[in-house]
Amino acid sequence: RMLPITENTPKPLLPVGNLPLIAYAVKLLAHHGIKEIIINVHHLASKCQEYLGDGSEYGVEITYSIEEEILGTGGGLRRMRDQLNDGTFVVVNSDTLIDVDLGKAIEHHRENEALATMVVRRGDDQEDYGQIEIDEAGQIGRILGQGEIQEGLKPVMFTGVQILEPEFLDFIPPDVETCIVRYGYIKALANGSKLMSYMNDGFWADAGT
Repeated sequence: RMLPITENTPKPLLPVGNLPLIAYAVKLLAHHGIKEIIINVHHLASKCQEYLGDGSEYGVEITYSIEEEILGTGGGLRRMRDQLNDGTFVVVNSDTLIDVDLGKAIEHHRENEALATMVVRRGDDQEDYGQIEIDEAGQIGRILGQGEIQEGLKPVMFTGVQILEPEFLDFIPPDVETCIVRYGYIKALANGSKLMSYMNDGFWADAGT
């Protein structure tokens, strides 16, 4: 989608202003006190590693998960299951710009004792990004048309930021390319797991095209 510029530069290093996209994600995490970061790399992986290094410039510790074969948004996380076993963790896309209070989102996730929490938003373009349907309390009732039809559910869109418990990754098969939403979340929903949303009204932009 970003060719030909991504032939020589991985998309996360494409500049917005004076910073590459991925630097905004790293700064967002660091600002909210999240200092241990795992970055999944594949296309032109060495360039991301050279740019970010060990993360010390940003006040964080970066570990790299080098994906030889594409595993998708689900498989890439499942591959790091053992490293993500210590407790609640946050997932942020490297091609999305977002202004969100991660501290409040994590607090909301824990107060609701959720297995997973999607940071969501409302917008005229939400149908382009797949439908998440939530009830008045913010609990997710349907995902992409899957799940029990209930009265009062309202559609929102997923921003790509999510808060997960390690056990959520058990819904994703190892060593297989999978989408975390179409596979992991739908399977967790069918299992009756508590899935929550956190509404974000701040700035959001998808730099995917």
